[in-house]
Amino acid sequence: MRILIRLLALGALLVLSQKSHALTCTMDGTYLADYYLETTVAISNTMPKGTVVWRSPNRIGTLKCWQEQPAGAELVYLYASPESNLALGEDIEIGINIDGTDYTYSNLTQVKNGIKREPTELKLDGCRSFAGCEDQAKIKTVSYNFFFSKRSPANTGQAKEGPVSSQSKFAVFQLDGEGGLNPKVGSNYRQYVHNLHNLRYIACSSTIALSQSTINFGSLSNVNAQRDQIARQKPFSITANKNCDSAYGLAALLKPLTDAKLDAQREHVLVPEDNKSVGITLHDMDNNERVVPFNQEFELVPHSQDRTVTRHFAARAVWLTDKANTTLGKFNAGATIDIYYK
Repeated sequence: MRILIRLLALGALLVLSQKSHALTCTMDGTYLADYYLETTVAISNTMPKGTVVWRSPNRIGTLKCWQEQPAGAELVYLYASPESNLALGEDIEIGINIDGTDYTYSNLTQVKNGIKREPTELKLDGCRSFAGCEDQAKIKTVSYNFFFSKRSPANTGQAKEGPVSSQSKFAVFQLDGEGGLNPKVGSNYRQYVHNLHNLRYIACSSTIALSQSTINFGSLSNVNAQRDQIARQKPFSITANKNCDSAYGLAALLKPLTDAKLDAQREHVLVPEDNKSVGITLHDMDNNERVVPFNQEFELVPHSQDRTVTRHFAARAVWLTDKANTTLGKFNAGATIDIYYK
């Protein structure tokens, strides 16, 4: 009887140790996601290490994970660059943002079977059925994007030009179990990015100057305030300078700071936290006063060899309420501008 107990314990240990074979994850019911890089992404040697040169649109999806064999409790892990990080060369590395936190490949400290990884907050309770435990699946809403960042330090020496990589596609990450990557291909959610030939080197980078970093609307009178009426408009400009003749463009991405939020119905309207009776919109005066979006890339400088380009914009304070509902007092709102080379 004593020997039988030992054999049973050993058998259980063998089953529970095979975690890399036991976990399946899907995102919105699929195992695979492909993103096609449609625009060029330009990288200069002079960019500092850690510079984000491109970021994908944010995706919000439903992550579902369960164990397909008997196994103990385990965390779900994000495995970065599950195929090879070498495809991006010596100057660029992949990064993943999960629920608002950036993880770059070089900063990940955990390694399993040669693949760098980061634990997620999702934990499975264990499974005792050889038929699997999809009925005990853990489900979580996940927000993620991925990005390319400068891996090497700034270098003012010999400029590089041409493509960064000859690869057609790159595996960004895979969601898998504690024991490592599941050898069963297509059983766990994996993100790919295609068209790496659009990553290219350029000979120099640009400096960006704002005509004014703080826009002061002054005192606004609510005597004639009406919803959606422009209370005041202030012009400003952005100038880009470079010291070489490399042809490239610049894209920009506006993000609200914590002192403001976007209007729920109109996501181009920035609403100050300290006064919700006023909204702020930005307009491209060089393009028929077109609204400048938040959280969405827009063209700041067209692709060209021009060394100096100035773009003209306007900030508008817009009433979000009528006179009777306006809140008296100051209002403050801010935004950051991320610049990407194209």
